[in-house]
Amino acid sequence: MKKITIVLSLLFLLKVISTSAQFTKIHDFEVGVNGGYPFSNLFFDGTYLFGVTVYGGLHNNGIIFKVKPDGTEYTKIFDFNSMVSGCHAYATLISDSTYLYGTTKGDNGVNTHGTVYKIKPDGSEFTTLFTFNGLNGSSPWSGLFLIGDFLYGMTNYGGTDGTIFKIKTNGSNFETVFNFSETTSGRFPYGELIYDGTFLYGTTARGGINYSGTVFKILPDGTGYSKLVDFSNAPNGNYPYGSLITDGTFLYGTTGTGGINDIGSIFKVKPDGTEYQQLFSFSGDNGQQPMDNLVKLGDYIYGMTMFGGTNSIGTVFRIKPDGTSFSKLIDFEGNTNGSYPRRSLISDGALLYGMTSGGGENNQGVIFKLSLENLGNTEVNIRQNITIYPNPSNGLIKLETSLLTQLQIQVYNILGELIKEQSVINQQTAIDLTNYPAGFYIIKIYDNDNAKNVMHEKILIK
Repeated sequence: MKKITIVLSLLFLLKVISTSAQFTKIHDFEVGVNGGYPFSNLFFDGTYLFGVTVYGGLHNNGIIFKVKPDGTEYTKIFDFNSMVSGCHAYATLISDSTYLYGTTKGDNGVNTHGTVYKIKPDGSEFTTLFTFNGLNGSSPWSGLFLIGDFLYGMTNYGGTDGTIFKIKTNGSNFETVFNFSETTSGRFPYGELIYDGTFLYGTTARGGINYSGTVFKILPDGTGYSKLVDFSNAPNGNYPYGSLITDGTFLYGTTGTGGINDIGSIFKVKPDGTEYQQLFSFSGDNGQQPMDNLVKLGDYIYGMTMFGGTNSIGTVFRIKPDGTSFSKLIDFEGNTNGSYPRRSLISDGALLYGMTSGGGENNQGVIFKLSLENLGNTEVNIRQNITIYPNPSNGLIKLETSLLTQLQIQVYNILGELIKEQSVINQQTAIDLTNYPAGFYIIKIYDNDNAKNVMHEKILIK
């Protein structure tokens, strides 16, 4: 078996442009054929950032694009067409390491209720896997989640009050596994599902006992539905538009309104529905109306608000998982660095990446990255030799080190969610990811005795 030796490189500390973070704009969307107004999250495959736009392209129905993290090689790989392939893609792309998968919301043309599609990263082999008809779902705003060879997702409308569905990656075996129903289970899910190996978890933006949204869990076969949280009016949070993340103990999320000032909040709750806590209420100056999921990196949780801040056009913030140490990192400024971020940040284990739906040089949105070395996480890579193999892997990864000190291992998925933790108890350790879906993962290893000794490496699970 061939081993891959990872030689870690020193990350140089970068000058901050605000009190807390270095912001780098890596792309300005243009008017016209190259796409504009992105409403999705980015997806990182280890080489390129992929995303979709709602408008622009040859038919002004949106595009799929890729760009390198340094801003080079921006390439449009597909033009949506409402009469052929669907239009208005709001959903984050996912990958099984061969194809990218996504959804279109629809609105007009032959696919008015939306579609599920796949495409290769080079733009070839675009295939519409499924077309919704309203009865089986309509308007899938959110992205997909891959479990085995099934894609799971939600539709905002259709069915009764929105649906959960599954479909094989080849387009066969479509099934509506759950129909939402107003007060009983919620309605209008906007965010993505997440999975802990047993249950799927998600939110609905409306419905529930108080008509203010819910947090729920459900088994992949559609049984075992349980409502974990019924949101109510301010000062409680309400109307969660985004997805959840988990650290293995708590689920974390945001609400678009509610909180003490009725302009949004951050919350956490245990997977069994106990210990609900409202961690933070936005005030306007520090942000207003967070629209999607949070991302955990190091000691902090990071997120964005669509409105609020100094210029009332959005912010980037961070907060510790216990609700302390909130700080605003970035005020969006419009032409300079973008405006109105509608979704969330992603992490590659070292940097954060995101998009805004407006602002930039052409007022059609930007792609940006944030460097976090000076944010109090005390994470700076040093040079040391560690051997991890195989890469790619079937999920069983081996780590070898000559270091005698105890090391800690954290594994993050591509959304920056912490999915696994363990210690290196000897100089040969196995990391078992066989129960997790195919895709890229970030392995973070750090020295217990020196918090500055940190490494990150991308691993592909096939």
